[in-house]
Order: sequence, then C-alpha cells, then structure tokens
Amino acid sequence: MQPRVLIASSAVLAVVLIGGGGAAWVWAQRVADARLDAALAQFRTQLPPGSELTYRQAKAMPLGHGARLKDVMLREEGLTFTASTLEALGVMAPDAGTKAPLRFDHLIAYDGRLQAPSLEVMFKRVAVDQLQTPMQGESLEKLVFGHGELSELSIKPAEVQADFAIKAASIDNFGVGKASRLDVADFVFHGYATPARQITFAHLAVDGQDIASRVNGGPGAKLPPRDGDSGLRLDDLKLDGEADGAPGKMQAFLSLKRLVEHAATNDLKSNARVTVDHLLIWPSAPHFEILKELGYPSLDASIAMNVIVDGRAHTATVKNFDLTAAGAGRLTVSEDLSEMDMPSVLDLAGAGVTGAKVNRLDIGWRDEGLVNRAITRSAVAQGVDPDAYLSALKRSLAPTGAAPDSMGAQLAQYLQAPDKGTLRISLAPPQPLPLIAVIAALPMALSSGGSSELVQSMGLTIHAPASGSKGEKAPDATMGGDGDAADATDEVPPDALSAPSKAAPRP
Repeated sequence: MQPRVLIASSAVLAVVLIGGGGAAWVWAQRVADARLDAALAQFRTQLPPGSELTYRQAKAMPLGHGARLKDVMLREEGLTFTASTLEALGVMAPDAGTKAPLRFDHLIAYDGRLQAPSLEVMFKRVAVDQLQTPMQGESLEKLVFGHGELSELSIKPAEVQADFAIKAASIDNFGVGKASRLDVADFVFHGYATPARQITFAHLAVDGQDIASRVNGGPGAKLPPRDGDSGLRLDDLKLDGEADGAPGKMQAFLSLKRLVEHAATNDLKSNARVTVDHLLIWPSAPHFEILKELGYPSLDASIAMNVIVDGRAHTATVKNFDLTAAGAGRLTVSEDLSEMDMPSVLDLAGAGVTGAKVNRLDIGWRDEGLVNRAITRSAVAQGVDPDAYLSALKRSLAPTGAAPDSMGAQLAQYLQAPDKGTLRISLAPPQPLPLIAVIAALPMALSSGGSSELVQSMGLTIHAPASGSKGEKAPDATMGGDGDAADATDEVPPDALSAPSKAAPRP
C-alpha cells in the first residue's frame, strides 16, 4: 500500500479516538456515536483537494477505545481504497499540535480493495496487532507491527500480463532492525504473456531475518546478517509453462519437494546448511531439452550443501556441495572463494558472487550412466558408431606417447570405464581466478586434454580411478532415513520451520 494511503487511512481511524473512542464507559452509546460522526465530518473538511471519504455507518466502541465503519471508501490522488468493514481498537493518537505516530492495538479490514494506476489489490481479510504507522511525510520504513495476517490476497499489475494470489499469510515482529517470521500458504503466480508461465508453492517460511529492511531495500539489497539463527523453508514448488512448439498447452518444467536453509551467525560469520529434496526437471523446461536427447524422461536430484560465509573478510568456504541424481550420477564440490560482495548467505546464489575469485576448487563425479549417454548422443549427432566415436575421442585426448599421468590420458582412461570409480578434478591456481572466468574456461581446458597454456595457468589436474580397479564403492550419499538430503552431524532443526497442517489466519 502507498504510504499516503496508509497514513490517510490511519488518520481516519485516529479520529475515532478524538470523536468517540475515548468516551468514558458511562457515556450513552448515542452520545459516543454522535461525537464520532461530528469528528469524521470535521475530518472530511481537512482532506486534500480532490480527496473523498465516505461510509455507510460509523459506530463508536467506547469500551474498546475505537470504532467500526461500514462500507468505507477513501479516494486520494488517483488511489481508491474500499472495505466492507474497517475496525480499530486501542487507538492512540497524538495530542493536538504534537508530532507523534498513530498507534493501534488492533486494526482489521474485510473485503478490501485498493485501486491505483499501476495495480489493483484485493483481499478478504487483513488484521494487524500493535501497529505503529508512519507520520505524514515519513516512508514505510517507519511502519512497525507485532503481528499481521491476511487471507485471499490477489494482486494484478496494470501494465503486466500477470497476477499473483496468496491464500493465507502471516508475519510477526515486523520492523526495520527486527528479526521477523513470515509464513505464506498457497502462492500462485500466472504470467499470461506468450509463452505463459505458472509458479506455485504450498508453503514458505522465513524466520530470523530482517524482513522489513529487505522489503524497503528492494530487489538485490544486500544486508549484513543478524547474529543468531535464521532459516528458510519452501515446500512443493512447481513451475509450469508453455514449451517451445506447443503454444496453449501448459507443461511441467520443474518441481521441488522441499528446500531448507538454516544459518547460525556470529559477528558477521555464518555457518549455513542447505538441503534440496527431489528437484525434478523435465525436458520441456527451457534450456533442458538436452535431457530428452540423453534419454531422460525427467531428472530427479537432491542437494546438500554446507558453506561458511565471512562477511567481514568477504570470503566463502563451500565445505561440501553434494548433488545426487538417480540414473545420472553424483557430483561433489568443495571450494574456497574470496572477494565476495555478499554479506549474507542469502546472497550466495545472487549477484553477490559475480565478482568472487576462486582460490581452490575440488570436483568429484561418480557416474551412474550420464557419461555413456553423452557419448552416444554425440556419436549419433555426427552419424558415427558410438564405439568408434569413443576410440577417436580417446586418441585425441591421449595421442601416442602421452604421459600416463597427463590430464588427457587420465580423461581417456576414465571414459573407457566411467563406472569404475570417481573422477576427481582439482584447480589450484597460482593466483585467485575470477569465478565467472573459471566457469567459462573449465570446459575448454578439459577438452584440450591438458596441452593448453590455459590448463597450466589454472593449476588444473585430473585423476581417474586406477585402471585395474574392479569398481570402487560409491560413498554413502548424505541422505536421511526417508531418502531426502540430510546430514547426521549438522541437521536443520526439524521443528524450526515445520510446515503447519494448514496455514490460515486466526478467526
């Protein structure tokens, strides 16, 4: 809601105190109602030019120090707010001539609608406790409340072919500098522009974060972490859309059973654990058409990661990143990063890593079928027999006379029997390298077979399993008892962000 609409609406309710809410309990109800009507009439005369306040009924609530208004409409500067019922209790307004914020013990609105040139917002119910509103001329950064909840919210931007809907949401301890908790149930986004998209999730919980500062900072805001525990949980995320070549037909792109992040922070240093359970990706998803070419009807992956972020030193240590995809393989990564513009673990996947540099990188790959599928796909694309293609590829990587321990020879040995064990790739550059450059250069360095100067400058080495190996046993995946990503020594507290059986506003 725009600040001026919030302030104007609050001022309407503050008049309740002046007109009737402060009446002693011995006053007759009709006296309190008459005083309230007179105060509201006086308030109308003080509205800015072009503004308008109407209501069908105003009833004072002397014992509750408030009032209830029916069929309310407030119009100001192109904005229109309506509600079937607007109720305030425990209204505390500043004395005449005193500059102080309005305060409400309890504020509730039913069947609300905000119309603005840029968007339309509708809701079934909004309730806020211990509310302190910004004063005239102040920004929403001054908005503070103890508890708020809403039901059946919908938002429709005016110039975008999209809309949003939330069945229920609640937030506690909202205000700049405060550790808040947010719960959202049944979120739906529809994007109608071609190609159409739909995003849904069943439940989102964020706890221990300064949500107000992130909201006021806007997208991309980087905030220092708060000392203490914080976490995030997302359940049943789905992304559907129109795939290329099939307009008008919504198809599954991606789904996620659960994502959990938990961080313990002390003096700008955070130790975070992230788990992703059953991330399913379909070939219909943009940029994943290759899955169909590789013969995968879908890819089901689980991820577990531990990372230490030092906001003061601008470093991050990925202790372990473990991705397991049945029928494809298992990828493990550990690395040391420096010069990171990311004060919090929440910035780990965003723009905060674009300037990061790699000090060390270790990668392991345990194949479960992906390598042979990739070789077959490349051979078919070139119209040659897969066995002949593999022989030619090995000769290009390790020509006659190549040292057995050279990078090309190790790759050739691995490709001959990828199921025999784990391929290990290490990068130890003499000087830290930009992360983006490493991501771009690593495929070229591997395809060179180790003969390029690029490989030497990166400090790149590769080790295949011993040629005589009968096949090493894959290390136990970091899985919990139900098959979901977990860690026995560093678990996310199971009850910290547990999804409620039904997220719904209080009656």
